[in-house]
Amino acid sequence: MINYSTCFDQELVLLLKDDDDAAFKEIYLRYDKLLLIYAYKKLRNREEAKDLVQDVFTWLWNSRNDFSLNTTLSGYLYKSVLNRIFDVVKHKGIIRKYVDSGKHYIEISNEDADYLIREKDIALLIEKEILAMPPGCVKSIP
Repeated sequence: MINYSTCFDQELVLLLKDDDDAAFKEIYLRYDKLLLIYAYKKLRNREEAKDLVQDVFTWLWNSRNDFSLNTTLSGYLYKSVLNRIFDVVKHKGIIRKYVDSGKHYIEISNEDADYLIREKDIALLIEKEILAMPPGCVKSIP
């Protein structure tokens, strides 16, 4: 019987690769709270931090057979959490951009929207007609 709490991280990784769920549990118990604190300090949102750390551990379990460790386990897990934090921040920026651009459309009334659509259609028709004119005529248009 293996006492997992006395194993080094490298040993736990080897056991994890052999589908040892007790080794995974030990890794989880060693790093869960530390990674949660780290993620929370960066995100300032407890639920996002918990979800993010959970995602890292889910990924670790799901990719345990292909997992290759070139550094320390702790360094790898912290870097994984940091990369996920960057993804969350990037995603929030994209959402904020769409929300900000959507505010413009929310502020437009139905009459204004109808006018803008017709104005755009007319501008396209004018451009189409200008392009259909002979080259000599286009130069004389102000």
